[in-house]
Amino acid sequence: MNSSIKATLLGCVVAVLAGCSSSPDETTFGGRLEAQGGAVAEIGEKWSEGAELIADGAALVEEGEDDLSRGRRLVRSGEGDIDKGRDMMRRGERLQAEAEAAYREAQAAGTVPGPVSN
Repeated sequence: MNSSIKATLLGCVVAVLAGCSSSPDETTFGGRLEAQGGAVAEIGEKWSEGAELIADGAALVEEGEDDLSRGRRLVRSGEGDIDKGRDMMRRGERLQAEAEAAYREAQAAGTVPGPVSN
């Protein structure tokens, strides 16, 4: 066999194998339509693209729901921190007011020296 025939046969084998490796998945509706060729193949490609979008969309929805759950937990935690902080501030203000009142009483009673600078 001459070398040009061998090269041609080798090219055909490679082309056939490449075609087999990229054949549509015939287990899906879209894959079966793609395998039929022509206008029907375009319909199959469109269906397959839709299936891929649905799968990607479902994954994104799940990720979004996880983010929302995590966000709700963070909001609850943040609200709890705000409530605790406000309680602490109220207690602190009350303690300061009590200390100032006690100081004024002690000063009026003459048990402490004159005014203190802030």
